[in-house]
Amino acid sequence: MPEIRVRPNRMELLKLNRRLNTARRGHKLLKDKQEELMRQFLNRIRELESLLSELIVSLEDVNRAFQLASALGDPFLFDRSLVEPLSRMEIDVKWSSVVNVPVPGIDVTYPGPLLYGFLGVSMELDSAYRQLMDSLDKLIHLIELEESVIELGLSLESTRRRVNALEYELIPQLESAIRFISMKLEEMQLSTTTRLMRIKDIIRGR
Repeated sequence: MPEIRVRPNRMELLKLNRRLNTARRGHKLLKDKQEELMRQFLNRIRELESLLSELIVSLEDVNRAFQLASALGDPFLFDRSLVEPLSRMEIDVKWSSVVNVPVPGIDVTYPGPLLYGFLGVSMELDSAYRQLMDSLDKLIHLIELEESVIELGLSLESTRRRVNALEYELIPQLESAIRFISMKLEEMQLSTTTRLMRIKDIIRGR
């Protein structure tokens, strides 16, 4: 007996066949989506690992550059130049869709020049600031990738559960129900045929 409760008639059989065809098409679409999500997920994981390695090296360079700038300039003025922000950053987060999954894109602009004076500050500070901005861009891109990986991972897990539910639960239950109804209809047809043959024999006997 199938897990889906059914009535053994041809109308029910037709409905179940339609549901089975729809379930199979949905399973194929979800399977394709799952494969594409996995591809996008792994690509971003690899990019994330590579960018993280670059960022670590970049931040080490920034640290050395600021140490050099501090050693060559006036320590008091150097510290004061770091108190104020470099400039007012403007952040704009825009969302796009990857396989129907929202992923962020972060745009950062730095309007205005560096806000420190040149007196008592070494030229190396300019280079250190430029390296810092480059590292900041990498850090922002890292945040984008991390958020994308999280969103893609959640969607991948949800899609995987739906694929498994169709593949291992709904589709087998529908197939079982269709077999059950088909067997019952064949039994009913055989029983009807047997009764008709007996009626013919009775009529002929008379």
